[in-house]
Amino acid sequence: MRAVKNNDIVIRRAAGSDAAEVAEVWLRSFTAALAGVRRAYTDDEVRAWIREVVVPGQETWVAAADGSVVAMMVREGNDLDQLYVDPAWQGRGIGGRLVDVAKERTTCSGPAPTAFRAARALAATWSIWASRSPSPTSFPDASSGHCPAR
Repeated sequence: MRAVKNNDIVIRRAAGSDAAEVAEVWLRSFTAALAGVRRAYTDDEVRAWIREVVVPGQETWVAAADGSVVAMMVREGNDLDQLYVDPAWQGRGIGGRLVDVAKERTTCSGPAPTAFRAARALAATWSIWASRSPSPTSFPDASSGHCPAR
């Protein structure tokens, strides 16, 4: 899929050079959404994990504004594993656009998605999904008979 630009936001696959910005979006978003939760890993460990594991080894997408990463999404198979939008950029439909990419890329082959394992923990993310789905718990899969249009 090529980069899609809409309202000066570009949605594209993450490159290795995006890792530092992806990590900062993850850290800011996590902290804002779950301020009272103590993470098991330090900021530097999270940065290393994103740089060494997430961006190079997983299907990672970013939303960029003026060349800077403002949101990130990670898919694992048919699962939307992570979705984080920088707090300063929330409420502008960016998370929804990333969810739409996830839905477009969901296939009807392979295991049925477990749908938003980590992302479901964040109420804002879950509300984005629910607003874009005919059923808040639905996700295209072979058992439902519903597959994304191609």
